[in-house]
Amino acid sequence: MNKIFYLVILLSVSLCGWAQEINNYKVEVGQFDRVKVCDNVNVVYRCLPDSSGFIQYRGDKQFADAFIITPKNGNLKIQVSTEDVGHPDLPTLYIYSDFLTGVENASNFNFTVENPAACAEFKVTQVGNGSVRVENVKANKVIAGVATGNGSVNVSGTCKEAVLKMVGTGTISADRLEADVVQCKILGSGSIGCWPLQKLNVRGIGSTKVYYKGDPQVKKSGGGKLYPLPEGRTSGSYMEGNDSMKEESASQSEDEEDDGEEDDDDDDE
Repeated sequence: MNKIFYLVILLSVSLCGWAQEINNYKVEVGQFDRVKVCDNVNVVYRCLPDSSGFIQYRGDKQFADAFIITPKNGNLKIQVSTEDVGHPDLPTLYIYSDFLTGVENASNFNFTVENPAACAEFKVTQVGNGSVRVENVKANKVIAGVATGNGSVNVSGTCKEAVLKMVGTGTISADRLEADVVQCKILGSGSIGCWPLQKLNVRGIGSTKVYYKGDPQVKKSGGGKLYPLPEGRTSGSYMEGNDSMKEESASQSEDEEDDGEEDDDDDDE
């Protein structure tokens, strides 16, 4: 009985000692408006004046030097130190600035952007199998793309023009992004959901499925398949294969004439 009692006390002391290893970390990086995540770590961005220009995280003291943060000319580059790459307990990073115009996630983890400040142009790119989620963006133009792999981009908010680029087998869920005009540029076999109020232009090759809300003027050139979303439905269940839908009649959507609009390849870095 005494042995059990002492074992319980020893375990309690060990747990208390472990709890004392948890620390709050705050790193000043200065102002930035573009972020690139290079290694596997979860990141949350917030526009918060009181914390602007800082990165914060909470974790064991072994993670005090777990991150390599490189700010340069408005760009913030986030990497994980070699010793901590792949660690299952790696903390989530919370990053703050006055405004944000671009995000590139080259990790297989999640990047979340919450309520960014309004801007002229906002660009989000997923490279690989991770995900980026942008909530309540407000911009004149939004460029969102999956560059490679089976990653996902999910965007909500409002804009005048949305350019959605699909290369690979991933998903772009932008049917919560209200846009006057939507351009879909497709080179893969993924899926795109969108919400064009006036015009939808789909161009490219491949078998990408494009789901759209509303009743826009539709122009389609090249490959891809178009599916109008039923009222009140989102593209998510169709992308996940939970529902089926007939492809829109080719005679209603096909337009092989060049629309004369230039590519946005010059937007890519």
